[in-house]
Formats: sequence, structure tokens, C-alpha cells
Amino acid sequence: MNHDIGNVLIHIGFHKTGTTWCQNNLFNSGSKTFKPLSKRKKGQSTLAKKFIYGDDGYLLSPFNLNKESIQKELDETIKDTSSFKNKVPVMSHERLSGNPHSGGFDASKICSMLKNTFPNAKVLIVIREQKSFILSNYFQYLSIGGTNDLHKYLNAKYDGKRPGYSPNHINFLNIIQEYRGKFGPDNILVLPYEIFLQNPSKFISMLGSFLNKEIDINTNSFKNYANKKNNHFAMYHFRVLNIFRKSTSVNNNSSFSTEYTRWIFDRIFKIICLTCSNKLDRKLKKKLQVQIQNQIGTRYKQDNIQLSKLIGIDLCEYGYY
Repeated sequence: MNHDIGNVLIHIGFHKTGTTWCQNNLFNSGSKTFKPLSKRKKGQSTLAKKFIYGDDGYLLSPFNLNKESIQKELDETIKDTSSFKNKVPVMSHERLSGNPHSGGFDASKICSMLKNTFPNAKVLIVIREQKSFILSNYFQYLSIGGTNDLHKYLNAKYDGKRPGYSPNHINFLNIIQEYRGKFGPDNILVLPYEIFLQNPSKFISMLGSFLNKEIDINTNSFKNYANKKNNHFAMYHFRVLNIFRKSTSVNNNSSFSTEYTRWIFDRIFKIICLTCSNKLDRKLKKKLQVQIQNQIGTRYKQDNIQLSKLIGIDLCEYGYY
């Protein structure tokens, strides 16, 4: 690590906690406060992917720390150290916290790799109330090709082969204790996503205090924040079309999905969306919220209470317990 660029901020997610907004509006190359450790001007850090994949595109071996590849891209990224002057180098990628559709199986290994590469880094972890997290990530699962209904998605137990959703992944206390243990409590900032939703200026101010920096940002970008609107009713009830529209690991790389079928069924899906009202969308979401509540119950309550004390934020205010 070239210490001339100063200590690094690592933003590990979680998924569905405003990471895309942060990467595009806060941690971008045009920022007066931050400088992304990436070959891209904004978006997910390309360097971060080196902690997950090999150059051949395969998942890294549990025994491979990928040191040479990480160092090579890091050296290429920080060739001009003057561009980092008075800026916070930042690496942002939600996959660093694990993937919700595979139980976050490699999150601990990634933490160790990050510590090995950036021993003096500060880490930003953004969490989200678990029931809300599950619903948002379930719809994301459908958007990338998933075909299971919510019940099957939540109850498909691990069979010793390919990992899937696991409720243990979003017991945030575990990963936060891991990062605090490795990097030190003073170098970890945990913020609820709900603060960002309710008061984005406060969210930015808390991050600035953590970094001892005044963050210069155009507040108009807050007004532009909105998740991409999808017709959840159509996504859920016509999810079988995903075997023709997508070919990803969540639908076993469907062999029914070809360039031709994607063209046809994407258009069919768009027509279906036009016939579905917002009322149907709201009704479905309420139904799934009840299903998640019944499934989760008070599973996270005690750990969320402990987490509140650990991070100094009353998570009860934001519905965590």
C-alpha cells in the first residue's frame, strides 16, 4: 500500500442500502472530498472485485488472497498520487459484505483480505431493518432471474452444495463485531439506511464527523434519489417468465434464455406491467410483508438491542425491535 494517498475508506454495503447512490453521487471522481479506488469514475469499485473474483472470472479459492492481482490494480489506480491530495481514497462495493442470495458465505474471508491490504482503513457499514431488507432483496432476486416464490426463497435450507439465502447473513451484529475486532472500534462506522432515507444531510454529516472531514456535496442529488421503480405485482406473479428472460445463477443459468426469447419475453413482460395497477402492487407488498413478519418474528430482537448499544444509535427508533 502506498501510504502517500492517506488512509482508505472502505464501504462494504450492505446491499439495498443506497450503495448505488453513494457510488454515483458521493464516492465519484468528481467529488471534492473522495477519490475512488477504481478504474471507473463512479459506480462499484473495480479494485473491490479483486477481493472476490480471480482474473479468470471464477470465485477465489478460500486459500487464495489474490495479493498480486490486488496490488497490481492498486498500483495502476494510484499512479498519480497528487490526485489524492486532500481527498479520502474510497473503495465501495456492496459485495464486500457478502451476497444475500448466497448467505454471505465469504464475508469473513473478505474482511481478512481487506485488513491485510489496508491495515489502517476506516470502514463504513450501512445496515437496514431486516424485514425491509428481506423484501427489497427478494424483489432484487426476482429482477435478476429468480423464480421461487417468497416462501420457497426463505425456506430453501442449505443442502451442503450451493449456498442460498440464509437469515444468519443479516444478523448484522456478527459482521460488525468481526470488523471492529480486526480494524478497531474507532475505525468502524455503522449507519442505519433509515437515517439516509429520512435525513440524508444527517447521514452525510455523521460520515463527515467519522472521517474528520467536511463533505462537500450537492444537496440536489438527494432529491434525485429513488430506487428504480419496478412492477412488483408482475415480477412476482409472472416470475416464471424469468427462465426465458434471464440466465443467471439464481435460476441455474436457464438454458431457455436465448437472445431471441429475451427479446420476445421482455416485451411480453412490459405489456403485462402496463395492465397492472399500483393498487395491486401495494396489496402484494403488504401480503409479503406479513409473510416475512410471520417468518422472522423476534429472531433479531436481542441482537439488534445489543447492536444499538454497540454503535450508539437507538435502532428501536427505526423499527429494528
